[in-house]
Amino acid sequence: MRQRKSRRDRARFRVGRVSVYLHHGAWWLYFRESDRPVRRRVAETREAAERIAAEVNAQFSAATSTMFAFTPLTIGALREEFLRYHEQVRRSSVATIRRYRTATEHLVDYVATLKSEVQVHQLPVAGFVGFLRTREVAPNGHANSKRRRLRDKGVQFVLETCRSLYAYAARSRHLPPYFGNPFGDLQLDRMRIEDSKAIFLFDADSELKFLRAAQGTERWLHFILAKSGMRSGELCHSLIEDLDLAGGWLHVRNKVDLGWQIKTRSE
Repeated sequence: MRQRKSRRDRARFRVGRVSVYLHHGAWWLYFRESDRPVRRRVAETREAAERIAAEVNAQFSAATSTMFAFTPLTIGALREEFLRYHEQVRRSSVATIRRYRTATEHLVDYVATLKSEVQVHQLPVAGFVGFLRTREVAPNGHANSKRRRLRDKGVQFVLETCRSLYAYAARSRHLPPYFGNPFGDLQLDRMRIEDSKAIFLFDADSELKFLRAAQGTERWLHFILAKSGMRSGELCHSLIEDLDLAGGWLHVRNKVDLGWQIKTRSE
């Protein structure tokens, strides 16, 4: 006669070097990695837990780090790694890196107000949002400028940059497995903008008066910017050979020899 398995046996089994067991209605994995015990809640069903255990055991067989391995970092270390990645790998523009550096500096300043050193996965996001709401900055970045609270769009941009920072942390395995992006739960796209700065747009008569009031080269610089949609940096780095008078084109090209590239890196 076959001996029936006990309830304990049905609630625990092994897949190679990985032990799978049922605990409080969910399935967990237990194994040792780098001589350290690892326990992780992985699934609600036995079939899903068995599949994940098989993947982890295959990673052991291939002598690679398991899907549950991660390298914790402090916020400051992650920020420097993130900026270095955009500078050396993504080759983002200098202006983009400068904006990212300024935005993530708020995060570093907030962590400095906490009593203990905080790793990336330990950040209290709600506290950081509250910190941003009371943050006072100089609008033009000058130390002697009158300071004011961050506007809603400024808060939104900082949080969007931090969301990208945590997405990089997840790809680089600096977050625990199944740890979601905490900034992704804030629904930033639906954030209310209530104190945006008013924008003044010229009508046809005002535009004509403005261009007539401008003198010399200023008039044509403003005219080109207004009618072509070029960025100021693109116009500043334009050369005479970029102008095609016969065809009526003004080309925007990378100037690698001058150490300058356009934002999209494409011609």
